[in-house]
Amino acid sequence: MRMKSFYSANEITNNLYTTGQEYMTSDKQEYIGLYHKYTTNEIYTQPTWNKNKSLKLFKYKKRNIQNETYDRVTTVKLNYNSFNNVNIVIEKKDIDLGVIDRFILKKINELKFYEVDKETYKQHQSKKIDPALYSAIKIKWTISGPLQTNRKGPIVILSVRDKNIAEVDQAEKKMPGISTYLNNPLQYYTDDDFISPADINGLDS
Repeated sequence: MRMKSFYSANEITNNLYTTGQEYMTSDKQEYIGLYHKYTTNEIYTQPTWNKNKSLKLFKYKKRNIQNETYDRVTTVKLNYNSFNNVNIVIEKKDIDLGVIDRFILKKINELKFYEVDKETYKQHQSKKIDPALYSAIKIKWTISGPLQTNRKGPIVILSVRDKNIAEVDQAEKKMPGISTYLNNPLQYYTDDDFISPADINGLDS
């Protein structure tokens, strides 16, 4: 809206024309065409004032798409949750099951991996952690069982190593590069005859 409701003729210069790189509209689009201006330094499109069509013009600035994208991403990123790496602790119930769930986040376009907990993974799935910066995957990781692949008739019983290698191969298709992080198929392996440490504090009595 113009600064004043009425301008005298000597306050307006009508029927001006710009060939570009001089003015732009409020949405940062370069303006080429007829315009008029006022002694108050206001500049509007159209050769003369038209309350239904005239748009305010601003000094032209060449757009930097890269900076605009960065500013937009940075602004949005501030609304996302942060997260921490976790250390996996193997418990007796995990060994009884033979597998654990592993939740891994990867920095987009970088070979940076983060082991996180289930809650953090769920936050990523619900977009509370920036999906434009991180991808996420859930992996079934075998931690107990035979160390050698065996065959019983037509049935092949895969070893812990072979199961985890197969799991990583599938994960690699969804998260390229993860094989460089999960490069030890026997990581967290524990023998089936795991025995819980003795209760030295009398907490079980």
